Amino acid sequence: MRLIHWLYVTALFVPAIARLAQKVSTDTGGFTSRFGPLLAVLLLAAGFIGYRQKKAILISSFWRWIVGLLGFGFVGLFSFGIYLFIFVGKPVLAEAAVITITSLAAIPALISLFKYSKPNNDIWKSGELPKEEPNSNT
Repeated sequence: MRLIHWLYVTALFVPAIARLAQKVSTDTGGFTSRFGPLLAVLLLAAGFIGYRQKKAILISSFWRWIVGLLGFGFVGLFSFGIYLFIFVGKPVLAEAAVITITSLAAIPALISLFKYSKPNNDIWKSGELPKEEPNSNT
């Protein structure tokens, strides 16, 4: 995995950790509102790393289910951010921007997770994807 991929995974964790810190410092919310974003990003990052490292983690049907769940969640998150922009406006402009940007930032990882979760992917047959051969069109 290249450095840019590790930086992307790290950037995915920033809003989730910030949300956890905000909830803990204000002593609000239950288990789900405190740890839900962190768990979602952890699953997203694990699948993304598994896809990029070409390693099988758990089984493909688990990841297919996670893709659907996280995809639905991030669409809802994006919709909520747009709703806040349009109907609430200035009082929550910063929060709406963070929500919208976070949901858009997850798209590349969701796409990788979707490709990773395909049952006919070679990774689930052999435990490892074949190495890419260098391009000989030079």
